[in-house]
Amino acid sequence: MMQNVNEIKSNLIKRLGTVWNKSEGDVEDLIKFDPVVRLFFNAIIYQYEDVFNYHSIFKKEILTNLGERLIPDYHFYAMPAFGVIRADVTRNAILRLRNDKVFSTPRKIKDKIVSLKFISVSDTELIPGELKAIVVNKTLINLQAKLDEKNDQYIENLDKGDEHTIWFGISIPDNVKNEIKNISFFVDYDFGYFEDRLYFNELIDADWQIANNSCEVNDGYSVQDKSFNSSPNTKRYTMAKQRIFDFYKKSFISLNIQEQIHDSKISPKLPKELKSEYKKVLWISVKCNAAIPFSFFNDNSFYINAFPVMNCDVKTDGLTSSEIVKGIKLDENEFYYDLIDSDGIKSEDFIIRNSRHKSFDSKDLSSELRTLNRLFNHSRALFNKATSIDEREMDVFRKFSDILSDLELQNKKDEISLPPFSIVSKEPVERIKNYKYLTTYGEFGTGGEAGEVFKYEKAGLKEKSIVALTTFDGGKNPLEEHEMVDNFRYLLLSRDRIVTKEDIKALCFAVFQEENIENIRVTHTTIQGIGKMGLQRAIKIEIILNKSTKLKKKKIEFCKKELLGQLENKSIGVMYFLICIDS
Repeated sequence: MMQNVNEIKSNLIKRLGTVWNKSEGDVEDLIKFDPVVRLFFNAIIYQYEDVFNYHSIFKKEILTNLGERLIPDYHFYAMPAFGVIRADVTRNAILRLRNDKVFSTPRKIKDKIVSLKFISVSDTELIPGELKAIVVNKTLINLQAKLDEKNDQYIENLDKGDEHTIWFGISIPDNVKNEIKNISFFVDYDFGYFEDRLYFNELIDADWQIANNSCEVNDGYSVQDKSFNSSPNTKRYTMAKQRIFDFYKKSFISLNIQEQIHDSKISPKLPKELKSEYKKVLWISVKCNAAIPFSFFNDNSFYINAFPVMNCDVKTDGLTSSEIVKGIKLDENEFYYDLIDSDGIKSEDFIIRNSRHKSFDSKDLSSELRTLNRLFNHSRALFNKATSIDEREMDVFRKFSDILSDLELQNKKDEISLPPFSIVSKEPVERIKNYKYLTTYGEFGTGGEAGEVFKYEKAGLKEKSIVALTTFDGGKNPLEEHEMVDNFRYLLLSRDRIVTKEDIKALCFAVFQEENIENIRVTHTTIQGIGKMGLQRAIKIEIILNKSTKLKKKKIEFCKKELLGQLENKSIGVMYFLICIDS
C-alpha cells in the first residue's frame, strides 16, 4: 500500500518524538525553526516516499508478471460481457452475418452515456421467418398470439396427437427452404428448476426430422464458424468464445441440416380451420423417448434467429514505414482485448507491449538491492552537503528545488498519458499496413435488460427488431492483486478440473467470490428422472451467501448458471448437479 507525503511526515514526527522524548508539537516547532533541519527533514520524507512507493510498485509488477505467467489469460485479463440477442432480416433471403459486424446500444457508465459495441460470437445465419407455433400432444400453442399480452386465446385443442412427438412450426418463404443449412433454437427457461433441465436434455437426445430427413442435433450454439483466424495473439478471443459457448450449451439446440428439403408438406394433424392458417409453415418433428409436459413449452420461451454476442469493438489502425511502435487508442474505461489478422498480414508479425504492466528486465534481485544501496549513499552525501548551506544560499536552493518539482510533476503527467498498450512491428514495414484489434469495456459492459434494443451498422436487419433476450453479464476488469492470489490459489488447488468435493468448493469460491460466501455444503443425493429413467444420482451443492453480500438477484442467477456450466464441463459428467442458493 502506497503512502503519501503527509502520512510519512506524521509517522516520522511520531517516531522522532519517541526517540527524543518530546511531544509532536515540540518536534514540529524544531523543524520549522531551523531551515537546515527543515531541508534535511523534507529531503528524508521525499526520499522515503520514493523508496517506499518504488517498493510497492515493484512488488505489484512482480505479482502482475507472475500472474501473467502462472494464471491463464481468461483468468487474468479483462473479459467481455455477453448475452443473447435476436433479429429479423429485411429480405426473403438468408442473411449470413460475419462476426466482425458490430451492434451497438447506449449505456450509462460513470454518469456518461456510452455507445457500447457488441459482436456476434461466431458467424451467424439468420432465416427470413419466425417460430410460429409448437404442437404438444393434442395442443397447439400459437407463439405469435402468445406474444400479444392482450390476446389470451393462443391455445388450440386438437383432435389427435402423440405425447412423445413435438412439432415446431416455422413460417418461411418457399424459395429459401432448400438453402437452410443450420437452425438454432434458443430456449429461455429457469435453470433453477431441475425438471426443466431434464426436459431440455430430453429434447437434445430426441430424433429431429425435417421432411422425414433426420438432422444432426447439437446442444449449444453451433454453426459453421469462420471467425477471425487463429493465432498466438488471438488466444484471448478464442478463450472468450469457448467460455460463452459453454455457458449457453444448455440454452441452445442447433440443427445441422445435411439434405435438401424436398417435401415440406409433412405436418401434424390439424383441423380444417387451422390448415389454411399454417399452410406455408415448415414443420419440424421431434420424437422423444419420454413425454415432455405441456407446461415446459407454455411456461418458457422459444426463439429462432437468436445468437450470443459479446462486448467487443473491432477497430482498425495502421503502421507506416516510419513507425515501428504505435500506441493503441482506447476510450476512457475501455480495455485492449486482442489483436486479429487483417489486410494480408498476420498478428504474428507484431508484438503487443503492455505499458502499465512492465515485463521483467535483465536485472535480478541483487542488482536491484545494489541500486537501492547506491541511491541511499548518494542521498546521505547530499544530506551531509546540505548542512553546510547558509541562509543566503537557501533562496537559490529553493528555486532549484521548485524547478525539479515541476519537472517531476510533468514527468508523472507524461507517464499517465502513455497509451496502455502499444503495438510493435518485428520488422520495418515497406508500406502502410492496416491491422485490426478488439477492445472491451470489461465489467462496464454488464447490465441492460431483456428487451433492450440494439442498432446495426449495416443493412439487412429490420430496425428495432434487434432485441436482447437476456441481461448481459460476465464482464471482468483485469485482476487486482488480491484477485490474482485468489485465482492462483484456486488453480493450484483444483488444477482447473473437478474430481473431489474440495475442487467443487474451490470453483464455487472462484465464481461467487470468496467474500460473498459464508459456507458451502456438498452432499450426494438422488433425484427422480422423467419417463422410465427412475432415480438418478446427483451431487447437491448448497451455497450460503453472507448477509452482507452485495450480489443482486440477477447476478446470483448468472453465477449459478456459470457455475453449473463449469461443473459439467470440468467433471466427467456421470452425475447431475443440484445447486441451491441460500441468501
